[in-house]
Amino acid sequence: MRRKIALFVDGLAQRLARSARIHIMVRDGRHVDESLQPVGDQLYPQAVRIQFCGSAAASPGGGVCREAAHQEDPMLTSASVTANIPAADLARARSFYADVLGLRPATELGDAGVLIYHTDGGTTFSVYQTDYAGQAGHTIAQFHVDDVVAEARALQAKGVALETYDMPGVEWDDGIADMAGMGHAAWFKDSEGNILCLDSGYPEG
Repeated sequence: MRRKIALFVDGLAQRLARSARIHIMVRDGRHVDESLQPVGDQLYPQAVRIQFCGSAAASPGGGVCREAAHQEDPMLTSASVTANIPAADLARARSFYADVLGLRPATELGDAGVLIYHTDGGTTFSVYQTDYAGQAGHTIAQFHVDDVVAEARALQAKGVALETYDMPGVEWDDGIADMAGMGHAAWFKDSEGNILCLDSGYPEG
C-alpha cells in the first residue's frame, strides 16, 4: 500500500517544479494505515488531501501551499436532474410553450438566453437559445401525465401534429401509442423541432 501511495506521489511530483514539495495527509493528518478501506482484495485510502508547496526560493513571498482533494467513488444519488431544451428562436419557443402547452417561465435570464420552468408536478426544466435546436432526432423530454389520450387530443385541437414511429409490438390509434404494459404515449414536436413526449410515467417496480 505504501508503495502505491509513493508511486502516486511520484507521478504528481513529475508535474511540479523541482523546487516544489508535496505533503500527503489522509483524513486531516492521521496515519495512512488508519483510513484504509477494502476494495475487493485491495486496500485504498478513503480520502486523501494533497498539499502542493512551492519553496521559499521559488516564491518571493515565501513557500505557498495549496490543497487538492481526492475523494474515492463520488456519487450523484442526492442530485436532482433537469431537462434542457434547445431553441433556435427563444421568443417563438416561449410563445409555443405558453400558448400550446400552457407553460410559462418562472424565471427569464434574458442576457443568458434561458427560460426556466417549474411544473405543478414539482420538476424544473429550461429552454435555452442555441443554433443547434431540433437536430437531436430523439426524445428531448417526457411529460408524465395522468391521461395521455386527453392531453394528446387537446394538443391536436390546437393544431399540433402527433408523430408516429415504427416500434415493434406497439399499437397506434391516431398518433397515440399503446405501449402494452407501459401505458400510453404520444410524441410531438415543439416550435423548434424538438421531439417531446406525453406518457403515463415510468412503470413501478
